[in-house]
Amino acid sequence: MHRAQVQARRYACLKPLERKVSEYLRENVFFTTSGMAWEPAIPVHRSVVGQTMSCTQMDYPYQYVPEEVAAMEALPLSGRRKRRSSS
Repeated sequence: MHRAQVQARRYACLKPLERKVSEYLRENVFFTTSGMAWEPAIPVHRSVVGQTMSCTQMDYPYQYVPEEVAAMEALPLSGRRKRRSSS
């Protein structure tokens, strides 16, 4: 969409991007699966956005759902990865 607007030259302030939008998102935005404590979704999410920018946590302390905590603890992640995901 951005590229089409640049090509149309409708707005002088719009300039071409140096990289793909997806690259900017993967490097500058943290993503969370909060509210989606479904174990199969977590590995897919992490494979798409990468482990560094993926936060697999719930909305604690605003919401505390014991089943979500259990689901997160059961994920096939090392202790180090789990700690990194929750900070």
